[in-house]
Amino acid sequence: MGAETPPAKTDRLTVGGAVLLALIAISGFMTVGLLGQMLKRQAMFDPVTGVVALVVGPLVALFVALVRYAPEQGTAAALGLDRAPPGAALLLAVVAGAAVGLPLDDLVLRMFELFPRKLAPATEAALAEAGAVSEVALLVGLVLAIPLAHELLYRGFMQPRLTTRLGVWGAIGTAALLHCGELFMNPHYLPSVFVIAVLSGIAAYAGGVWAAVAVHVGSQATPVLVSLAGWLVPGPGEAGEVVHLTPAWAVLFSGVAALAAGGLVVIGRRRAA
Repeated sequence: MGAETPPAKTDRLTVGGAVLLALIAISGFMTVGLLGQMLKRQAMFDPVTGVVALVVGPLVALFVALVRYAPEQGTAAALGLDRAPPGAALLLAVVAGAAVGLPLDDLVLRMFELFPRKLAPATEAALAEAGAVSEVALLVGLVLAIPLAHELLYRGFMQPRLTTRLGVWGAIGTAALLHCGELFMNPHYLPSVFVIAVLSGIAAYAGGVWAAVAVHVGSQATPVLVSLAGWLVPGPGEAGEVVHLTPAWAVLFSGVAALAAGGLVVIGRRRAA
């Protein structure tokens, strides 16, 4: 008889190993960003380079993670991509992500108002001169590529393996904190990304990595869709004024997101029982 294939282990990843993977993601991000600066001879990251760096960094760390901690598994199995989420979990994940998108955009805006930071002239010029191709690349990167790369690393790979050591909530919180590590250069986005990371972690608990991707993509896509529909979104208005969500809308959207997150917790507990 042939030798049996040993079962895949999910307890190889330690907290220290997860921290090292997050540092690899940060290193990949910085390397791509610095190369982009050198090639374009700019003092700061231009927007497209920043998006590429935010995609490449997690993917490099993910490659290292798969080779080091899951060599006996296929990629889809190691990341949970071969497991379809329950329909209710996927629906609640979409609702949670869509509902939280505008309030978190408003939170970022308020962080910039609280801690003002002027863009470097080169960055302002890059934003002003961005052509149609650059705008499409930015849109695809922000709405699809960045969420997918981060969710595969932090919720697809890290969180399930950390759960065996830290429990469900310890794993969700640790993966969320490590996810925020790339923002050390731009802390204005830290609170909003942490909220998205926690919501994605709850969705992964209930429905796996695809539910986590649904939360993250939904949070990024909603402001874009609302803007395309002609409605005001948090940010500069047509007359140069700053547009914020009204308190009533902020409470409504946040309440819907909280209710959806609560439903995901219930689903997760039932699946774990």
